Amino acid sequence: MNLIHKAFAASTETLADKRQVRVIVSTGDVDRSGEIIVPKGIDWAAFMATGAGPVLWNHNPNMPIAKCVDIGLQDGQLVALVQFPPAGEDPQSRLFYNKIKFGSVPGV
Repeated sequence: MNLIHKAFAASTETLADKRQVRVIVSTGDVDRSGEIIVPKGIDWAAFMATGAGPVLWNHNPNMPIAKCVDIGLQDGQLVALVQFPPAGEDPQSRLFYNKIKFGSVPGV
């Protein structure tokens, strides 16, 4: 099986008081490669098997920046709630959280 990594600009909603970000993971729209990933066909059980799936920057396993604490279908889209570490705990995570909050990183 070939593993294909995909990234796209996703809308984000910052829940600043909890250091959480809600992201749209997949919409079912045609991506820039001309492909469609159907959200209801995604099996995220293994990803969430530990209760919180890792959120990796740019799919890099050496750059975990947060954890996914909830994921599911909403209005036909796959939506995830991402939790960042407490302020001051992880400088790398803080950097990306601030970029997302500021809007300079349009998606994860």
